Amino acid sequence: MFEAGSGGTPPRGPIDDLRDAYRRVFESDDGRTVLGHLIMDCDFHKTSHREGDSHTTAFHEGHKQSVRNVLFMLSDLSDPKFAHDAITSFTRRYGPMAG
Repeated sequence: MFEAGSGGTPPRGPIDDLRDAYRRVFESDDGRTVLGHLIMDCDFHKTSHREGDSHTTAFHEGHKQSVRNVLFMLSDLSDPKFAHDAITSFTRRYGPMAG
């Protein structure tokens, strides 16, 4: 049994295999392009709030949650530079207004 602080390696589980799959996909050039599109398409870096319209706000937050889930699975890659590189990859291929 693994004990925290023991210096050993914790056992791998299904979530580790899933994170590895996310990394294989999103570390590729095509994966970065797709992630850049997702970030731009859902206006990830903009506010979701729509004054007086809680349904639209919730709808936009739902879009962002999908990107948050991807970035969570890529946890060690989800620094601002990784997201910036993904957006850059997308805009190089398709232009800044594609979406």
